[in-house]
Amino acid sequence: MEGHLPCLKFIVSINRDITAVLGARNDHGDTPKALAEQFFKEDCCTYLNALEWEQ
Repeated sequence: MEGHLPCLKFIVSINRDITAVLGARNDHGDTPKALAEQFFKEDCCTYLNALEWEQ
């Protein structure tokens, strides 16, 4: 495990607006979920999907 999921969980835990985290975009317009899918981070995709369902 490379540590991406623990980092993602930390970022979500310190941010009050989960919608802002899910909708954040980088310089190229990619969202966290799009990047997780692009780089085959299945655990992060699963976590982000769960956060979306909670919304």
